[in-house]
Amino acid sequence: RPEGPAASRRQGAGSLANQLFPVAPDFAVRSFSIVSKAVPFIGMIVSGIVGILFLADLVAGFPFRRVSIAADIGFILSSGILAYLSWSLQLSRQEE
Repeated sequence: RPEGPAASRRQGAGSLANQLFPVAPDFAVRSFSIVSKAVPFIGMIVSGIVGILFLADLVAGFPFRRVSIAADIGFILSSGILAYLSWSLQLSRQEE
């Protein structure tokens, strides 16, 4: 009889699920926790890079030669939104 958190959810799923996944892997739970902690940092890094690139393009015309001012402003706003969401997610993860 399989045990673990995933096995208790699969009890009503039929015998095929129990045959394919007899025991819930603990490494999946640990790796999910590590990945979920890294996501806010990656979001902040990506938003910083995108924001700097498009701010430089808006101000100096480098690296995209100021092809579209509307696109520059849109990407700067999007990077700000991503930075805020990543920051607020990081704060909520620290409260747990």
